[in-house]
Amino acid sequence: MKNPPCFSIVCFIVFFFSIGQIKADDNPFRLMSKNSFQRMDADIQTSHTDSVLFDSSFPYVEGFSISGHIVQRDENSFVRILLEDESEGCYTILESSQLYNEVDTFFFDCYCEETHTLLDVRPTKLKIYVNNAQVLISEMQFISGNKKVTRARKLTLSNEKAINKRRQMENIVERINSYNYKHKFIWRADTTSLALLPWDKRKKILGITNDGVDTGGIEYYAEGIFEMRSRIISDEEKDSIWNSELTSTLFVDEFDWRNRHGKNWMTSVKYQGATNACWAFSAVGVTEALVNLYYNRLINLDLSEQELVSCSRSTTNSSMVTGSYRNALNWIANNGIVDEGAFPFDYQNDTVPCSDMSNDYTELVSFDSTGRNSQMSVHPDTIKRYLIKYGPMSTNYRVNGSSGHAVVLTGFDKLKLGDGVIVSTREGRVENIISDPNDPRIGKTYWICKNSYGTNSYSDGYIKLFLPGYDGGRGMCFIRTPMTTLHYTNDSIICEDFDGDGYYNWGIGPKPVHCPSWVPDIPDGDDSDYTKGPMDEYGYLADIPSMISDSTIYITQDTEWGVRKYVYHNVYVNEGKTLRITNDVNFYRGVTLNLAAGSTLVVDGGSLTDVTINYTGTTGTLIQFLNNGSINHMSYQDFVVPLGVTLDFNYGKIE
Repeated sequence: MKNPPCFSIVCFIVFFFSIGQIKADDNPFRLMSKNSFQRMDADIQTSHTDSVLFDSSFPYVEGFSISGHIVQRDENSFVRILLEDESEGCYTILESSQLYNEVDTFFFDCYCEETHTLLDVRPTKLKIYVNNAQVLISEMQFISGNKKVTRARKLTLSNEKAINKRRQMENIVERINSYNYKHKFIWRADTTSLALLPWDKRKKILGITNDGVDTGGIEYYAEGIFEMRSRIISDEEKDSIWNSELTSTLFVDEFDWRNRHGKNWMTSVKYQGATNACWAFSAVGVTEALVNLYYNRLINLDLSEQELVSCSRSTTNSSMVTGSYRNALNWIANNGIVDEGAFPFDYQNDTVPCSDMSNDYTELVSFDSTGRNSQMSVHPDTIKRYLIKYGPMSTNYRVNGSSGHAVVLTGFDKLKLGDGVIVSTREGRVENIISDPNDPRIGKTYWICKNSYGTNSYSDGYIKLFLPGYDGGRGMCFIRTPMTTLHYTNDSIICEDFDGDGYYNWGIGPKPVHCPSWVPDIPDGDDSDYTKGPMDEYGYLADIPSMISDSTIYITQDTEWGVRKYVYHNVYVNEGKTLRITNDVNFYRGVTLNLAAGSTLVVDGGSLTDVTINYTGTTGTLIQFLNNGSINHMSYQDFVVPLGVTLDFNYGKIE
């Protein structure tokens, strides 16, 4: 054993002895075995980060635990103790903070996390990471193993490991949710696929290069608004940004590219596996979304992250972690990116050569250029401006001192009274919401990001982040159109007035030259709401006063609708009066055309679309088709002609 200078080791005597079978209990963090295990006496005390080396003759082990206690001084206290093996792989023995163990002193006996069940592991080092805490390890315990484990034994150990790991995670999740409920952190923890991964893989995905980083429990995030406990910038900077945001009224409170013009413009959430290629998934996620937005249609391409991993990085370093979403986006702009089928993502090998990409690709997407803001800290209004103007962006969030995890920034919202989640705690299921109207977080911005951890029963694949003094502008990258693809051209851009308010939507970019001459130069801000017109640079939508009033239309004299129009209010044709349709007339969702007794509807070369025809009377009522007129009845409704109504159907169409 090595006596490092940062430790105060009064006595470190090693001795081995066997004990009988330990009585089983229901503690998944306690080392237990049907066989005997050995103990190692120790007196390690430290308030600093350091390590202890094991002798080269130390045996292979199938389990390893420690006993002692930790003094946690405040909410910033954190301890992670790892066991390193001869291949420099690390296994978590213990991790503690107020989030996981809300006590001033945490006592542990035969405690183990990932080291509860081990395969082919020979310990070489004990690594102890400490922040604002005091650690005392009084004893270590281990179960002897073999370098070569039989296949049957491996299968048994693997099954035991998976079962116990889930039990540990379920226990931790309950503790986190209880802590969050008590301290009003409004996010829900769950046994996520990320949390179930070993520490070595988990830290790679989170972009962590220092084993001493406190993740704040983000690997357990399932839903709600995660509040980062970050020390990236000073408290003074945070206060300055918070205070300025309180007085900022420039931008709308909420904006989300998953619900613009009544549509979700984001493509499906992908899964990066146990790799650190989040930067590639971020760049691809932005590109796929911009294809949808530029052509104003939900094309939803699936593009190749593997091309970016294999081709966009420096050839002198093959590790996925060396990539960046900025370089990846520049690669796409300069070289294009193929479809997933031509170069599928390899979750097992991070050194796939670029030459493995197939030439038989079905799509190749590129765009004009990229833009970025490289400021160390960006005011929330700056981020909002870029997001609204350019669409979803590549950005990252940092877990304390980590290198960062890349995501797709898709929207923002403000915390409101009643925001929160339902969580399961040790006390049962509780409603964890912002209930105090004086909560200082009310009115503060949180950010909505598309992640690359996949989707499942507990998560939609997005994360909401509440970040005081958010530095997400660091390297924030966006795409400048036009886009180019193999199958779509500028002529493919849809120019439409879906809600019929006279304003048109054509996606992101300048108005296409093929839009009809009557289309205004200013685009519609919300093409799913006929009462809303253009949107200003701050995300506010202009009201269309003529569309807001709820005015029923009464046909009190013979009337011809000879121009293309949308109808937003119910129409009543009075007795003895005629409504003649000679152009295209669209009825807004649920709007009805009501015919009184003795009234006449003539569809003369025009069309009625999405119309629902009701009858307030039937005697003497006439519906007549002339010159190939047509009625496109509202979906899932029958076209009914009751007794007393005459249908004069010489030449026309009913659908």
